[in-house]
Amino acid sequence: MVDRVKQLPFRQTYHLTVTFSEPVLHRIFVDAVAKLEGERVHQTSRQDGQLLGRERIRTIHGIRGDLESNWRATVELTVEAGIDVESILTGDDGTTEPSLAGLLGVDVSVPSQKIIAVEGTTEPFELPELLTE
Repeated sequence: MVDRVKQLPFRQTYHLTVTFSEPVLHRIFVDAVAKLEGERVHQTSRQDGQLLGRERIRTIHGIRGDLESNWRATVELTVEAGIDVESILTGDDGTTEPSLAGLLGVDVSVPSQKIIAVEGTTEPFELPELLTE
């Protein structure tokens, strides 16, 4: 089963808490979240503060946001596996475009995140013949 999961393309869905360095208006937050839906995100790799030039391009398959206050929101994000989801929200000092921080024009931090679903994109991971007790 592990070998099968490693070989198949998959998507991950995350629930993230997001905080802002400055107050964010509801309308601006909703517009920024809507702009990220379906976007292809470009993320440049970094090591020890140096850009390595390797770029990953992944798709945002779904995003929902709930602005709890002008300073805090929750975001549910479904992405193609292989990208740092936190950077989609923070921008990671400009290495990830587009980002929620870039669209809002404020610094964004992610104090908590959790994976809530992992699913195969071409076929399900779980096949009855591969499951064991």
